[in-house]
Amino acid sequence: YTTLFRSAARVPQLFDTTECCSWTAGSLSIGAGMPDLVIVTFEPQVVAMSKLNLSDVELLGYLRAIRMAKPATIAARTGRSTKAVILTLESMLESQIVEVSGEGFMLHETCRNVLPEIVTVEAKVDKWRVALEQAVRNSIFSHRSYVALPSIVARRVHGEIGFLHHGIGILAVEDNDVQVIKKPRRRMPRVWSYYYRLAAVAARHI
Repeated sequence: YTTLFRSAARVPQLFDTTECCSWTAGSLSIGAGMPDLVIVTFEPQVVAMSKLNLSDVELLGYLRAIRMAKPATIAARTGRSTKAVILTLESMLESQIVEVSGEGFMLHETCRNVLPEIVTVEAKVDKWRVALEQAVRNSIFSHRSYVALPSIVARRVHGEIGFLHHGIGILAVEDNDVQVIKKPRRRMPRVWSYYYRLAAVAARHI
């Protein structure tokens, strides 16, 4: 664990995020999980999301999934009153988080991919199956998901079918070094409310 977190200083090089601004956090609660390490690259517009609350995040997650909707429809789908939704949308309109299209609202184009890359890491000393299970869970909101294991364990389980099937990457940790020995399969997040929850948390720190 110590080696992994000491390597945070070279995270951009390790995970190929040197071309973008990035933010790194440890043990951050996202949904039902708490990845040991989360690395996100972000667009400048993310700072507009620093004051979002949980219900706002659900609203953005809904708009990201369906593209455009009227306030009444958004209210029905997110369990909020139409009045509350309209007030929130008006505030987001001023912040350029959403935009108007006819009678409906949609995410501003700059906010559809406000976190271009989300990388998560689960670290374990020997329980690689637990790490794999947690890494699969993290993949519902991340683009790339890894497990970090001691080098001897990492190289032993490198060929396990579970990593290939789920597209999970492997980091080998030894002494003061961390190496990527299996690259993960990149995918799009599937739970957008988690994606925007992470965006809001990152924005507060950025």
